[in-house]
Amino acid sequence: ETAGAPVKDAPALAATAARTNRRALAAVAGIVVAGFVFYAAVAQLVESPRVHPDESIYGEGAWSLAEGDGISIRGEEYPYGPLYPALLAPVLAAAGDRETGYALLKAMNALLFALAAVPVYLLARRLLSFRWSLAVAAGSLLVPSSMFVGLVMTEALAYLAAAWALLAIMLALERPTAARQIAVLVGAVVAYTARPQLGALYGTYLLGLALVASALALEKVPQLLEVVRVHRVEAREDHRLHFLEAG
Repeated sequence: ETAGAPVKDAPALAATAARTNRRALAAVAGIVVAGFVFYAAVAQLVESPRVHPDESIYGEGAWSLAEGDGISIRGEEYPYGPLYPALLAPVLAAAGDRETGYALLKAMNALLFALAAVPVYLLARRLLSFRWSLAVAAGSLLVPSSMFVGLVMTEALAYLAAAWALLAIMLALERPTAARQIAVLVGAVVAYTARPQLGALYGTYLLGLALVASALALEKVPQLLEVVRVHRVEAREDHRLHFLEAG
């Protein structure tokens, strides 16, 4: 009966896990929606671009793409990562005029920023309880850099891309399967297209692999020392027996 108990409990455990997943989905979705609504409203208080020339460059690149001219700045080469204007272009194409488009750009920033709560929750869940993970996810939307949602700049997208990349790195370090390593590479490339400096995340992953390998190697050191000791004892014993036989 004891051996059969876990099998009998399996449906109950599965049902409990499903309820927990639904609760987590609803809670994280609530955090994202609340963050989006709040920051979208706050962002509209910024009436015009304030960081020059960066905001003009990002905005013009997105408008150029939305108008079918590719990502360029008045015919000149666009100097930054292409992901941000590529995400903004459909929004601007739907807006029609620049005033509406500017308001929608800031709302889009708020959405990108709020979505970072999803990978942050998943990261926290690897180590913390359900409630603490929700607290971390909510806290991730209260960082001082949230002020950038009102600016047409890549910070909100970079925050989201970096969070997903870090989640992929953690999963790959836990169990470096081929799929997880590919996910790290994809995450690093996407982060790089959002903000080139984030390409360094792949170097972080390689460093993490080296540290994990070193830790595993150190765990085996006592075992190796024990093997050496045993071999030395056996060698001395063989030498003693050979000496006695010779005598």
